[in-house]
Amino acid sequence: MRTSRAFIALLAVVLALTACTDVSSPEATQARGGSPAQAASEPAVPQVARPWQKGMPELGVNVLWEDSKDDDDEVTRAKARRLLDYLISLNVNAVAVNFPFVINGRYGTSVGAHKAHTPSPERMAILLEEAQRSRMRVAIRPLLDETSVAPAWRGKISPSSRDKWFTSYTKFLTPYAEMAREHRVAEFVVGVELNSLQGDPRWKKVVTALRSSFDGELSYSVNFDVYEDGLRTPPVDRVGVDAYFKVQADDDASVAKLTAAWERWLDRHADDRAAGLVLHEVGIAAQNGGYRHPASWGKSSVPLNLTVQRNWYQAVCNSAESRKLAGVYFWYMRMHHDPGSEDPKQADRLTFVDRPAESVLRDCYERLGA
Repeated sequence: MRTSRAFIALLAVVLALTACTDVSSPEATQARGGSPAQAASEPAVPQVARPWQKGMPELGVNVLWEDSKDDDDEVTRAKARRLLDYLISLNVNAVAVNFPFVINGRYGTSVGAHKAHTPSPERMAILLEEAQRSRMRVAIRPLLDETSVAPAWRGKISPSSRDKWFTSYTKFLTPYAEMAREHRVAEFVVGVELNSLQGDPRWKKVVTALRSSFDGELSYSVNFDVYEDGLRTPPVDRVGVDAYFKVQADDDASVAKLTAAWERWLDRHADDRAAGLVLHEVGIAAQNGGYRHPASWGKSSVPLNLTVQRNWYQAVCNSAESRKLAGVYFWYMRMHHDPGSEDPKQADRLTFVDRPAESVLRDCYERLGA
């Protein structure tokens, strides 16, 4: 009931703002491609204090949007506004919008939307409109829902016909790429952790097709293990890393020890490329044993440990600063999270929302963005 009341109150505020006469500046609206007349009709909203520009670090958060068909467009916009206002309070200047898609089994060749959880391009546009108003950098990431390939991991899929899979995948992504171009999205990620397909030459056709639909940066999210191995990647503008490497450290390991582990990993695998490296995903489960298995979702039987998550976040921040990384995107929060109303002991071990790691993230981004 606490969450419901908070959300209803938020929705009332949003509706009230819609009716008010405060407006965003005409200059800001024209910079987004709108007119002064449009500016006069838009209510003021919180905005990123220092909007991202080339050469600045991307200080980001990953948002997982598993759509709820019970939410109409008005509720979706209210949730988008709540999310963005929260991210701005954390000194975030960039958001990666992750949305699920499915295939027909590990060996399947048909790619499509999950009938209940994949937001349509039209629904996603609502969030992008609000992000534009807040001057937030946006990346879009299609994320293969592993329930459709269980018990396999997304990096182990093996389509019976790669030609059909890549054709279907391109067809599925194209409407999202077109929508992203319309809303001036900065980055479109063509694939995430698709290890088994990563070196396939068919990616060239996918990238070529998406370039005709999207005029921003095309990227690919490589998993840390194949990043370490140097496996060939799709011919995109930039490759980011999902960094979940394991560290042999006890739960009471100091921040200094964890920072040293991070810096060793970066020095070994990124070397002189670190200054251009973006961590597309980085995070850890708030539980015992997290350092040895950072990407583990965990089980309810594994004891909760908020300090493990907090110290890992601090080590990431320290290393991003010392190695001058180009960007960091912490994993994660959900589109439906209600910050300020979540239980720190919630079953979702990977989120930082309303946990001590949240304060680390806020302080980190304040320092890195100064």
